Amino acid sequence: MTNTRDVVATVAAAVGQLALVLHVVLSWLTSRSATTAVRTGDRP
Repeated sequence: MTNTRDVVATVAAAVGQLALVLHVVLSWLTSRSATTAVRTGDRP
């Protein structure tokens, strides 16, 4: 049987990885949409 602490650590690590990926994707999308808005002359 697995230890509860091990499970919590594994879940925390997975959530951290997901948060990092989401942060990168969101920042990329934001910078891309901001660049597009600047190029088209629209306000973000």
